[in-house]
Amino acid sequence: MKWSVSERIVINEDNKVWDKSAEIEFVKPGRSTVLSEMEISSKDLATILKKTETGEKYFHRFEVAVTDEQNDVVAKINKVLYIKKKSAPELKLTL
Repeated sequence: MKWSVSERIVINEDNKVWDKSAEIEFVKPGRSTVLSEMEISSKDLATILKKTETGEKYFHRFEVAVTDEQNDVVAKINKVLYIKKKSAPELKLTL
């Protein structure tokens, strides 16, 4: 068995993004290479940017399908991301 996860989530350079949680529902055995891709829609992106513009944390839920080489769904993932706008760097004054 080979297992590889490659993940890089970038909303924009002004936001921090972390995985908060994930649930996996296995639908059927994956007997070949499987793949999942998470895309952020324009509507979701607008929601995320609006909810984080004041610096508040926001939890966004995504539903992602895991498919095999025949494009059959083998699992469903419910993923929650923690998203927060980065705080402005503190200024250091030397007197």
